[in-house]
Amino acid sequence: MQLLSLRLENFRQHKNSEFHFPKGLVGILGPNGTGKSTLLEAIAWGLYGSERGVLRSNTEGLIWQQAPGKASAIVELTLPLGGAPTR
Repeated sequence: MQLLSLRLENFRQHKNSEFHFPKGLVGILGPNGTGKSTLLEAIAWGLYGSERGVLRSNTEGLIWQQAPGKASAIVELTLPLGGAPTR
C-alpha cells in the first residue's frame, strides 16, 4: 500500500497541513518538536482510530491548542483504490 497524501487539521501542532508522498522511500527530517512523530501518529490514528497503543495520549490531547471552540482534529489519508496504478 502506498500513502499518496496526508492532510491534518487541528491535529497537535498542525493547524492546517498537507503532505504529498512520492513513490519510494520518504525521509522526514526536522528539528525536535516540529511534528515528525506527529505525522506518524496521525497516519496510525487515521488507519486504526483510538485503538490502544496508537496514541501517545488521550484523544483530547490531539486537538491543536489554539483551535477555536469545539474544533475537532481531522486526519485525511489518500490511498490508491484497489489495484489501480498510482502516479
